[in-house]
Amino acid sequence: MGWFRLWKRRQEAGGPLDRVIMALSDSDHWTVRDLLSNCINIGQTGSGKSSGWVQNVIAGAARQKLALFFNCAKKEDAAFYGRLAAGAGYQVCYVSDWPLDVLMYEWGQVGSTKVICELLLPAIELANKQVGGGGGGDESGFFVPQTLLRFEMAADLLVLAGEPVTFPAIKAVLEGAPKTAAQAQSPEWRKGSYCGQLLAFVAQGHPETPDEAITQAHVVEFFNVSIPNLSARTRSILEAIQTQVLLIFCRPPVRNVLASGEVSLTPDEWAREGLAVVCDFGTLVAPENPTVNGTLRYLYQRALFRRDTRKSNRPCLIVHDEVQTSLVSTDIQVLSVNRSHLFGHLLATQSLPVLKSCFSENRGEAFAAALLSNCVTTVWNATRCPVTLGYVQESVGRQLMTFDSGGATVDEHGVRPNVGRSEHFETPIEGLLQSLASGGPRNNRIVQALITQTGRTFNHSGQPFLLTEFQQREV
Repeated sequence: MGWFRLWKRRQEAGGPLDRVIMALSDSDHWTVRDLLSNCINIGQTGSGKSSGWVQNVIAGAARQKLALFFNCAKKEDAAFYGRLAAGAGYQVCYVSDWPLDVLMYEWGQVGSTKVICELLLPAIELANKQVGGGGGGDESGFFVPQTLLRFEMAADLLVLAGEPVTFPAIKAVLEGAPKTAAQAQSPEWRKGSYCGQLLAFVAQGHPETPDEAITQAHVVEFFNVSIPNLSARTRSILEAIQTQVLLIFCRPPVRNVLASGEVSLTPDEWAREGLAVVCDFGTLVAPENPTVNGTLRYLYQRALFRRDTRKSNRPCLIVHDEVQTSLVSTDIQVLSVNRSHLFGHLLATQSLPVLKSCFSENRGEAFAAALLSNCVTTVWNATRCPVTLGYVQESVGRQLMTFDSGGATVDEHGVRPNVGRSEHFETPIEGLLQSLASGGPRNNRIVQALITQTGRTFNHSGQPFLLTEFQQREV
């Protein structure tokens, strides 16, 4: 009987995922479970995204003791979210103050060159867009994995030679790789090139295990055969992408934080202690900072995938403001499976065309649709973007509106009743998004938003959408 009463009390109270983040109305609540299913906030600049929905989500996350990670687009955004989290009771840690050598951390977690180099996938994809190696289009399916392979082979060569795997070392290996088959066989190249020196050292060694022998053979073949036989165009694009990535991590201030040889605050500690970590490399301040944001976000996501939620079960939230600045294809994959690992995403952007512009013309539509479908909750702030308005109207759907009319005609023949009916389909929110209050003094600091959630009919409205409002607060 004691067990049954305990079970009944838990059922009545709801599980930990049913704890309320915020009340949307007097009869509708948004819970931790909803948060873990991802949310995207879309509205034009100045529509009140950060000071409305996002601010209230963070306040609710603090009450439920979630861990927060902020990807910020601008320096002032980092300061804003830092104050917001501190005001909600969080211990706030800025990335620039806590060195975390990403390669050293990942090596300590997995001990695999392939896995630690995969951490650079977002950086490679972003560099590929900037360099123009397919622009994220059809050819990106070649240049991105080939650049990743170059990093993996360089890391394997360093490990075989007993050298530490660092960004400067990988850079030195790849910059010293042979350009032609003749150079690969040249004694002068082997003596003068760091890559050649390591290959000569490895060739003299005796592998201790079959796996090490296979790795050694692959590395030697890659640098002596594969790289020298690339076409000039392919080599130039691959070298441009690798240089774009490596220079970012080899120069200050990024080097001082993410390639410093130190590991201070780790993603594991962040999740366990329930901290608020702010990535304060503003993406609109320096061109390399989208790469920093994308890499750190992926690092934290991978750490959450690895954790044992039976031992560390604190829900976590990754807040990505101006998501279009560093959005990559790996984000789409993560959004589809993060819920089972007890973390969710809160994304914010201006419009659907901005989302589509993150990818190539032939893939932008599909990726934007995939991102939206993996965000169960969508919050719409004021916008005048015709593409966005059309999407909202289509996603909410049209309703059959029926109008009945009746009357009577009186003449010398008596009374004749007249009855009529007309039907048409109408979008219930047509024109609504353009008139939503966007905060500030002229709106009495009220921010209005339209909320839609997959598979939900809201109790308050009886509709698949809910109009709600938030009071802006000083931060």
